[in-house]
Amino acid sequence: MAVKGNILQSVLKQTTKIGGKHDSKTPIQLQQRTLKRLLRRAKDTKFGINYRFKKILSSDNSVITYQRFVPIHDYDSMYEKWWNKTVAGEEDVAWPGKINKFALSSGTSGSPSKQLPISRSLLRKIRRASLKQIQYLANYDFPKEFFDTYILGVGGSTTLTKVDKRKEGDLSGIINANLPNFMSVIYKPEKEITDMTDWDLKIEKMVEQAPNWNVGIIVGIPSWIQILLEKIIERYDLNTIHDLWPNFRVLVHGGVAFGPYKDNFEKLLEHPLEYMETYLASEGFMALSSGNGTPLKLLLNNGIFFEFIPFNEDNFNQDGELVSYPEVLTIENVEENTNYAIVISTCAGSWRYLIGDTVKFVSLDPFRIRITGRTKHFINVFGEELIIENTEKALQQV
Repeated sequence: MAVKGNILQSVLKQTTKIGGKHDSKTPIQLQQRTLKRLLRRAKDTKFGINYRFKKILSSDNSVITYQRFVPIHDYDSMYEKWWNKTVAGEEDVAWPGKINKFALSSGTSGSPSKQLPISRSLLRKIRRASLKQIQYLANYDFPKEFFDTYILGVGGSTTLTKVDKRKEGDLSGIINANLPNFMSVIYKPEKEITDMTDWDLKIEKMVEQAPNWNVGIIVGIPSWIQILLEKIIERYDLNTIHDLWPNFRVLVHGGVAFGPYKDNFEKLLEHPLEYMETYLASEGFMALSSGNGTPLKLLLNNGIFFEFIPFNEDNFNQDGELVSYPEVLTIENVEENTNYAIVISTCAGSWRYLIGDTVKFVSLDPFRIRITGRTKHFINVFGEELIIENTEKALQQV
């Protein structure tokens, strides 16, 4: 087996160890410990001092005290009081040290282009979750040829915009620019392509290089990947992408629901793929799928403390805005088949941060979720409570 195969096999062996020593902990214990670790790290920051993190840590119940002391924030409130200082270069604002990387995210409400802090701790947790997902490949009986293939990333530019002393860009570009060294052997495209900021030119260069790559795994947003595969098939007059990449077997996707794309996407294939979904937002890596169509498993031990607000008229008004005193639950109180707005506290200085997504638990053992929509993207004029999930189902049926 060639060098790439040896590296991928080595990664599979190493990632089986990730999280193993914590298997005896219950999900509730993992979340309680996660919150305490976050509070300890940030207790001497301006945010931690303002909201008395030391007092929270010394209390009998740190979760309840944390919820009592710290208000829920959206992007605008977090930015106006705290993150604007981080962006300006101040240290120890909402997370220890100086943060000089920011993911630009176009939100559905508030600021049209959000600057979300990406700390070194957060990048480590994203890398950790990504390696854990690679671990799941060991569950499949792939032929040995698969382990001598490349991982193809279809994402944003790794060229970040320098503004004063900080750098800004797409999250996927920031992640790809900070990959482990060994990934350069098994990852495509090369840096001269990932650095490109012109999307059309980048696609053109990837199409040109496609015959030189033996691709086994593709990672990215479904619409971007579909565009690339269609252009490759057209350029080289192929029946399917498997005429060029016979060992292509795994699609790791996220960013948008894959359901509406699936039928058209599979027309580009000769044989079925293993689909592995990710819930990776600019705020953190929150959940992942082990493949085989399994729902997203919430990552309870990866630097994020989760809270959940039932997405109903008692907690949100007609504009999707949070009421003054909402009902807020932690992991031990959630129920299946109920829509929740998700609130997170992270190792990048997001504290009780309402990210705008809604999720539904499809399993409580383990905790598996399905992303159902956005708090601002719903219709409830006549009590119909129409959310994105309902719309996507209707479109698929049509």
